[in-house]
Amino acid sequence: MIPSQMKDDINAFLRDNAIWIAIAVTVLIALVIVLIVLLNRKNKVKKDVEVPKEENNDWLNALGGHENILEAQGVGSRLTLKLQDNSLLDENKLKALGATSIIKMSDRTILVVEDRAENILKAISMENNEK
Repeated sequence: MIPSQMKDDINAFLRDNAIWIAIAVTVLIALVIVLIVLLNRKNKVKKDVEVPKEENNDWLNALGGHENILEAQGVGSRLTLKLQDNSLLDENKLKALGATSIIKMSDRTILVVEDRAENILKAISMENNEK
C-alpha cells in the first residue's frame, strides 16, 4: 500500500506536469510510427543486383549452353527454364554461382537465385542474342 503522503505527491506531480508527459508520449509514438514507415519503405526498395559480365558465360555453361535453353522466365527469385537436355545441367556450378535451390521437374527446371532471376535472364538472353 502506498502511504497517503506519497499519493498526494504523485498526484501533484502528475497535475503539474501532465502537459509535458502527454507531449513526450505523443512525440514517442510519432517517432515509432516514422521509424516503422521508413523501415518498411527501405525493405520495399528492390535491390537490382547486376550479374557480372564474366558470370554470364558461367551461367550459360552451367545450364548446358544457349542451345540447351528452350524457354526461360525470370520472376523475383525464381528462374524457370525449359531445357532440351536436363543431363547437361551442372548443379554444383549453379550452386557455386548462387542458386540456393534447384528443382527439377519432368518438363521444367526452377532455380532459386535470391532476387536475381530477371538479371540472370537478361544476361542469358543477351548471350543468346550475341551468338
